[in-house]
Amino acid sequence: MQLVAIGKQLSECPHVITLGVRPQFSSYSPEEITLIRSTPAVLFPTWRYVTIFDATGKPTFPSISSYQYRRSLHLQASLCTYLNIPSLKIRLYAGNRQKKNIYGDFTLPVKIIYGQNRETIAYSQDQLRKAIMLTHKVIIQECPGENDPVVELVVIGYQVVGMTSCFSLRPLQQILKLSEHICKKAHIDYASMRWVYSDNSWKFLKMTHPPLQFKDLTGKTVLLKKVLCKFIKDIATGRAIPPWQRI
Repeated sequence: MQLVAIGKQLSECPHVITLGVRPQFSSYSPEEITLIRSTPAVLFPTWRYVTIFDATGKPTFPSISSYQYRRSLHLQASLCTYLNIPSLKIRLYAGNRQKKNIYGDFTLPVKIIYGQNRETIAYSQDQLRKAIMLTHKVIIQECPGENDPVVELVVIGYQVVGMTSCFSLRPLQQILKLSEHICKKAHIDYASMRWVYSDNSWKFLKMTHPPLQFKDLTGKTVLLKKVLCKFIKDIATGRAIPPWQRI
């Protein structure tokens, strides 16, 4: 966990203090807790503490929405439906009664998603039947074609800063704008937006944590940690507006 102290006067020296994540909040010393309470914002609080800061009105980066939506494909699907964003078909089923509808709702193959980073693909009805019986609740998503191109757009501070593909920017303008639109509407300031070109159009695939390495908008390969360091430095020195002040 990091704290950013932003000077109100030009003569003040803005700085970032790193405290690290502790197993529980009471593990911080009284002095550190006082510092956390007084700092203008907390950086990278992790899922463990972001809800505390959100409940008490303490700005964070990433935002609580960034944590929530990255962890839930069901929330991502609901958000796309609400915002009318084109996406691959995806449904949540709970219990045997609802699971019976899967066979009529989807055509094989389908992706079965049990939770974060737990998924499999069913190519036959027998594989599907066995897979959906493993847990009470499953998410089913249609599978794109094997040769359908996938693009991952990296969003930091509500702006697309890079991608994980060799596409030129011109054919990606639509999903670049859609990615920023989704993030601004849902207050998601740190995520990787994955899109697939299927049936002659771009469709939303999923939202994940940004990759450790990607290409910036000029095509140069960059490291995530270096991009974040510059982003935080620009905020601390006043060269960039903090994302928690933009929305």
